[in-house]
Amino acid sequence: MMSKTKYIGAYIVPVLGLITFNSSGIFAYSGLFFLYVLVPLFEQIITSNGYNLNQFEKELSRKDSFFDWILYISVPIHLFVVYQFLITISNPILPLSNMIADILMMGTILGVNGINIGHELGHKTDHLIKSVLAHIMLLTAIQNHFIPYHNGGHHRDVATPDDLSSAKEGDVFYFFAIRSQIGGYFKTWELEKRRLKVQGKNTIYNPMIIFTLLPFILFYFYFIWFKSNVTLFYYMCLWHFSFRISKLFFTLWFKKKIK
Repeated sequence: MMSKTKYIGAYIVPVLGLITFNSSGIFAYSGLFFLYVLVPLFEQIITSNGYNLNQFEKELSRKDSFFDWILYISVPIHLFVVYQFLITISNPILPLSNMIADILMMGTILGVNGINIGHELGHKTDHLIKSVLAHIMLLTAIQNHFIPYHNGGHHRDVATPDDLSSAKEGDVFYFFAIRSQIGGYFKTWELEKRRLKVQGKNTIYNPMIIFTLLPFILFYFYFIWFKSNVTLFYYMCLWHFSFRISKLFFTLWFKKKIK
C-alpha cells in the first residue's frame, strides 16, 4: 500500500505561514518563494506518480482513521495560524514589505487549507463532527456555501453548463473565479430551497441564512478584537487569494483523495 506519510504534507503550508509571520525582510517571502517558485519547479522536474489504490486498498483506507486525523488536526493548526496572522498584522510598526508578505501568505493559506480541508471534511455530511469542522475551516475563507453547492450542485452538474464551478474552454481565469464565487453563492440559495421543499420543510429554514450571517459575525469580532485596519487586511487576503487558488495546490497535496 502507498506510503501514508505524504499526507503530512498538508501541514507544510501552515508551517510556512508561521515562518512568514515570524520573519522580516526578504525572509518573510521565503514561504511564498517555496510555494510559487520551488514547488512548480519541482513539479516540472520530478516524475509524477500515476499509481492509484486498488479496490482492496481503498477499502482498507476507508477504515483507516489516519486520514481522518490528518484532517482533524488540521483544524486547530489552521485556527492558530489565522490567530498568529491577526496578531502579527495588528502590530502598528510592522514594515509595509512584511505586511504584503503576510497578506499574500495568509490568503494562500485560506485557499489551500481553509477551502481544501473544509472541502474534504464537508463530503461527510452525515458525520456531525466533520460537518462542524468543515464549516469552521470554510468560515475562515468565507466559503460556507461551498458544502451545499459542492455536494448538491457540483457533484451532479460537473463539466456541464449548469455547473458554475466548471470553467468553459477559453475562460479568462479571473472572470471564471468571480462567476464561480458569486454565481455559486446565489445558486446555493436555490439548491437549498429546492432541497427543503423536497423534504417537506419550510424554506424559511434555509441554512444559507446562517451561512450569510456568519461572515458578518466573524468580521464583527475581528473588528472588536483587532480594530478596523486588521479586519480590512484580512478581507484583502480573502479577495486576492482565496478565489480558487486552491485548485493549484489541490493537485499537489490531495491527488489521491480518500473520501
